[in-house]
Amino acid sequence: MNLDLDFSYQSYEKLLKELIVKKYSNPLIGDVLSPKKLLYLRHDVDTDYIGVIPLATIEHSLGMKSTWYFLPDCPVYNICSNKIQLIIRQLADMGHQIGLHIDATQYENLEEMISFIESYYEFLSSFLPISRTLSFHKPADWLLNDVNIPNWVNAYQKEYYSEVIYVSDSNRREFWKEVRLYTAINENKSLTLLTHPLWWKEASLTSEELFEYTCKILGTNVVEAYLKETCKRYS
Repeated sequence: MNLDLDFSYQSYEKLLKELIVKKYSNPLIGDVLSPKKLLYLRHDVDTDYIGVIPLATIEHSLGMKSTWYFLPDCPVYNICSNKIQLIIRQLADMGHQIGLHIDATQYENLEEMISFIESYYEFLSSFLPISRTLSFHKPADWLLNDVNIPNWVNAYQKEYYSEVIYVSDSNRREFWKEVRLYTAINENKSLTLLTHPLWWKEASLTSEELFEYTCKILGTNVVEAYLKETCKRYS
């Protein structure tokens, strides 16, 4: 089986419908379930917050739910701003889960990182529906080794990462052309699908078109500098 997809909202909906047909259960990251054919949907909001609601609405229309990870210290958007707070509350109203996306490179050691994570949570959860779940931004290899963050659900814990088929569109990878997605589907294996709102649009764009569009919508100077620094596609 091969799916003819691109980075359009229509293709994302097509993929989810295919997974529904294959009878995947769709828990949130952190839900305690007995082993079965599970689909964990996860999104890291690195840059394009404008693309969050379109993807979330597609999932909601299909009766599906996902976990959305926001950077608490993003140079492109401010999680405390009114527009991001509105997006987060819309997500919660649709039944989605909101967590923190942590850039571990900013900290000297694990203890310092955990201290900052707790400080972020204490502050943000006082006015936003934030759950105690986190993912790592551009994670180093050691962060992919089932790192335990006390009192937190880590999206890279083995039950969501190494013990399932893990599929990602990171760096605009066309994951539907890879064997791992079809291995999960054909062999009835549990699946974690990580996508980033940045890549998905009403119509699929080339990398160059997407760069120009994103800079225009979100602000040229900030986005251009950020993408060149953090994304291989644009470095």
